[in-house]
Amino acid sequence: MRKVLGGLCITAALIILTVFLIHYGPIFMDYKESSDLYNGIKDKCTETGTNDPEISALLSGVDHVKDEYAPIDVDSEKLQDQNTDYIGWIYVPKTDISYPVVKSTDNTDYLHRDFNKQYSFPGTIFMDCRCKSGVLNHHSVLYGHNMNNGSMFAGLKSFRDQKYVDEHPVFWFITPKYKLLYKVYSVCNSNPYNRTQYGIDGVDYKNNEEFGKAIETMEKESVVKIQTDPIEDTDYIMSLSTCTGNSSVRCIVHGVLIGSVE
Repeated sequence: MRKVLGGLCITAALIILTVFLIHYGPIFMDYKESSDLYNGIKDKCTETGTNDPEISALLSGVDHVKDEYAPIDVDSEKLQDQNTDYIGWIYVPKTDISYPVVKSTDNTDYLHRDFNKQYSFPGTIFMDCRCKSGVLNHHSVLYGHNMNNGSMFAGLKSFRDQKYVDEHPVFWFITPKYKLLYKVYSVCNSNPYNRTQYGIDGVDYKNNEEFGKAIETMEKESVVKIQTDPIEDTDYIMSLSTCTGNSSVRCIVHGVLIGSVE
């Protein structure tokens, strides 16, 4: 009897394992292929930045920020040759967020396509297609998935912790021409179904007054307290947005442009 029960347990375990591999195996492979692709791109197209006096001077304008928050160097020409939709590189110092960014004519194009335009569930970090004036909009929005393996924009959720955001006060957006430094000034839990929470669809504003109201909303709804100079309606904002485990909540990290270097 014990042998029969033992055999049944082994059979049941093998069935469960087989079902698990059939269901989750392709997902794990997709995650691995995505990680391998982006790690390869980083190795081929980025390197540690040089100690540039201009960059040091720019960083010195942010409290407690030193050269270890400097940007990386990016070979934009290689990336543009690989994908003509490439517009820049998002880099958050002291985190795993370091990825190429694309922009197309439809926000669904890169939801589940990698940088080589092949199907991949983790997709690619992309800029909202409604940002019409290139990479420097009054409000630019970048989207990325919150992946279970910690890749893409999963790390943004950590910014909802006060200590963490204090230790990670800046991020860079590196374009083919400029390295743009943004200071984090707000972290919000946003409702993706409220399309006018930050103005007209969150990216398109009729005038500076409307944009100013959106800025006030971002600051008011921040879940952390950040000391910064007053944000003006003439400033430039970049928001990094990802989903959470709750379909009605997105985590959004808002940064204000404080300077750039060529």
